[in-house]
Amino acid sequence: MSTVAVIPVKHLVNAKQRLAGLLRADQRKALFRAMFMDVLEATTSCDCIDRVVVVTNDLEVTDLGTEFGVEVRAEPATGGLIGAVTEAGRQLAAEGVDNMLFLPADVPLVTV
Repeated sequence: MSTVAVIPVKHLVNAKQRLAGLLRADQRKALFRAMFMDVLEATTSCDCIDRVVVVTNDLEVTDLGTEFGVEVRAEPATGGLIGAVTEAGRQLAAEGVDNMLFLPADVPLVTV
């Protein structure tokens, strides 16, 4: 039985908009990037997860995913969170994947 974690990520430049009143754009981007790296570390270290797939059109996110050795797939034409997760699920089911775990890229204090 195979399990794939799917992590959709929008563009880093727009990350954490709700914190705009507290943090500058570069600070919000740095916060999101750190949280995303924590999620990548947790998912790639977890023995229950066979593969990690990041869904994004952001080149910096793609580079981070590549550094962690995960698969990166482009966002589908019907973008947004639901579109990305739905399309990844459809593709993975067609590939014979048994289980898919959707995980946001910015889970606070994530651990294995």
